[in-house]
Amino acid sequence: MTVETLTETSSRGSPMCLKSRLAALRSRAESDLPHGAFDRLQAEAAQLRASGTLRQALKAGDTAPDFRLRDGQGAMVRLGALLQAGPVVICFYRGDWCQFCTLELEAWTRVSGEVTALGASLVGIAPQASNLRHQCGTASTPFPLLADLDAKVAKSFGVAFMPADELHGEYRALGRPCGADYHTPLPVPATYVVDPSGQIVFSYLDSDFTNRIEPAEILIALRRLQSMRPAAAVSNPPPFRRRT
Repeated sequence: MTVETLTETSSRGSPMCLKSRLAALRSRAESDLPHGAFDRLQAEAAQLRASGTLRQALKAGDTAPDFRLRDGQGAMVRLGALLQAGPVVICFYRGDWCQFCTLELEAWTRVSGEVTALGASLVGIAPQASNLRHQCGTASTPFPLLADLDAKVAKSFGVAFMPADELHGEYRALGRPCGADYHTPLPVPATYVVDPSGQIVFSYLDSDFTNRIEPAEILIALRRLQSMRPAAAVSNPPPFRRRT
């Protein structure tokens, strides 16, 4: 899985940091899900990692494909238009039914003002209809959540996978709605930073659905990108990654 190694740290280890909250939720899921369900979902993640499928995913140094998706109000959002105003952080998540994703969105909400202050914008992308947010009772976010209904954008980034048919029950126990299209791929947790030229300068993905990158690390990447902008007129900033 590909991400940048950052030397600067911030709230890592704090009780309010995303990783701490994810770890607590993971412990609850292990005990609350039907016997063996969590282990089978983790085995699927391990098989996906071992298959090498995600090695084909876009990474730092690649060009991000342009996309047009609708937000919760039905407005069309285009990556190319966002890039005209500055860097874009793209967060792929599985849906509002996923409690791990909900924690991630809450963490992004807390730092969204800092993202904006650094001249960047933030979007979340999930393969779900916008009305599902209301069914799940999910609070609104200060950034657009885009509906990638057929997971076409996730596929174009190489972060989509098809859950195993025999795990439909496990996914329902995890919260995926019974009315959801189980033939639609899901994205693995993935976060990208795209610079205004369209180049991916930061990439993170993980086959384990209980893991997410700490938003503070993305803020570090944005600060680094901001500091390099004066030189961007003559040369593109080099890509940077972290390995997990």
